Amino acid sequence: MGPTLGASQPYARIFLGILLAFVGIGLEAIGFAIPYLVLNGPSQTMNDILLRRGLSTAGEASATALWGIGLFLIFFYVAQVRPQAKPWTSTAAMVLLATGLTGAVLRWVEFRNLSALMSGPPTASLVIVFEITGVLLLATALVGSTATVVALFGLTRPPNSG
Repeated sequence: MGPTLGASQPYARIFLGILLAFVGIGLEAIGFAIPYLVLNGPSQTMNDILLRRGLSTAGEASATALWGIGLFLIFFYVAQVRPQAKPWTSTAAMVLLATGLTGAVLRWVEFRNLSALMSGPPTASLVIVFEITGVLLLATALVGSTATVVALFGLTRPPNSG
């Protein structure tokens, strides 16, 4: 007799998480490549630069959100399938969901700050907000990376380790 529908749902959600994470990787690559698709030339305007940067930011923000949601699904449902990994992977899954969504929002804030800096004279307060956004992006990436390592550590736990 094969697995029941209830038993196969966590595996389907793990697969969906893997799929979302891979789509996120592809969107990140596309978002990174967009600014380089058109060569810089004498007819390029500031609006052209901002448009490409906006499209790039949309791709990168979507990628970050999908990556966080995908890793959440993977690690949260692995914790359901492997209870010995639950304390590590479920906690890391929640952190990864939060960092993925926070990273996406911070990328949009960074773009808004950049477009404000490029469209007018820089003010001291705008530069400080731009720097704070960059530091928050770095901190979010560090927290997400640490959560991924913690989740992977949880996956390596032997069945009777508690």
